[in-house]
Amino acid sequence: MNIIGRQETILQLFPGEDLGTITNGITRAIHASFAEQSMRNPTRAEVRHRFDICFKWAKVMRGDLKWGLARIVDTVPEALRAELLGQEYTPSTRQCWIPTDGG
Repeated sequence: MNIIGRQETILQLFPGEDLGTITNGITRAIHASFAEQSMRNPTRAEVRHRFDICFKWAKVMRGDLKWGLARIVDTVPEALRAELLGQEYTPSTRQCWIPTDGG
């Protein structure tokens, strides 16, 4: 997917409590990715790299795709996993979505 990215800031895309929710979701995704790779002492640079990947996709999913917060939090780990494996990630184009339904 060609990431065009809109010009909204993170605070515009995730106002108020949404910012805390997306940050917590991204933190869980990063923690899980380290656990999956058995990384016990990741460098600060590696944490930042993964955080940047997650926020990049969260911004695309919210700003460009107009996804809801729950769908973004549910999908960010998938995007992170793909990028860490060097694969191209393409978000689902389904309009109908149920949390943890795999798409």
